[in-house]
Amino acid sequence: MILIVFDFSRVEGRLQSKLREIRSQDGFEHFLLPAWDEELSGLADDDSYVVVVNVSQLRCDAFVKKDGHSTVVPLPDLHLGGLETKEEQFQEAIVNQRRHRKRQGTLC
Repeated sequence: MILIVFDFSRVEGRLQSKLREIRSQDGFEHFLLPAWDEELSGLADDDSYVVVVNVSQLRCDAFVKKDGHSTVVPLPDLHLGGLETKEEQFQEAIVNQRRHRKRQGTLC
């Protein structure tokens, strides 16, 4: 039998230290913190929605805000691995488009 002991409190301490370091940088004050209700409300007018998609290995959800009301929408068919693949494909498409435009002499 193999017994593995993992000190989560030490790891948590290191994580919190890194988060403090990141949040001390300009523009990252709210890194990995939930958006304030007022901030989200200010992003949309009366006819708009604010949608924040939360993606993790454990679960994926969309947080939808409209007219001052918030709703959580589970996204059981959305998976981190699938999104990572799509992101790679998207980045590749951007690179290919730039190469094509450069060859055509239309790159700004």
